[in-house]
Amino acid sequence: MHAQISAPADPDRIKQRVTNDVFQKLAFTSFAIWTGGCLILFILFAANNPQPVFPAMMSMTTPLIPALLVWTLYRPIVAWRLARRPQAGSESSS
Repeated sequence: MHAQISAPADPDRIKQRVTNDVFQKLAFTSFAIWTGGCLILFILFAANNPQPVFPAMMSMTTPLIPALLVWTLYRPIVAWRLARRPQAGSESSS
């Protein structure tokens, strides 16, 4: 078998890979915040209420705020992760 020679990394592919990775992690974080927040608030305010419509609505809507605030970090995290990656031409020859 022949060993594959690693080709120089294409900057566009690296950026696409980094943005996809950050997107997946932020999507899961947002999902976890919203799901956990809905569960906790629904149990606290709507479960034992004889008229649970308004408390249920608020317990499902309120966790959207912190879940959406996570996405304000998307571009800074992508820029930071791209800056941490070694550049293609900066290999040291020791």
